[in-house]
Amino acid sequence: MLHDEWAPTKTLQTSKNRVVHYFEVKDSALFQAFIERIARAYILTQSNSAHKEPAVKPEYNTIDEYIALFPDDVREILAQVRQTIRQAAPDV
Repeated sequence: MLHDEWAPTKTLQTSKNRVVHYFEVKDSALFQAFIERIARAYILTQSNSAHKEPAVKPEYNTIDEYIALFPDDVREILAQVRQTIRQAAPDV
């Protein structure tokens, strides 16, 4: 939230998702508080993905092991896809 005392002197949209604000700080006593507000605002705009635990990637060595990772209904579809590929390109 911007307050009147923190209103930018100029705002420029540099791309669809990026806006640059230019500020003029006339009272140097307010400068430190201003920088702290900018830092807090920056943190709020950052993605939370950096705070998430990385996904555990299942390990497999063969196509059969890969297909076994899925639920039964998906395994049936994958088996059909595999059979279709084998019929269309048996040497692959």
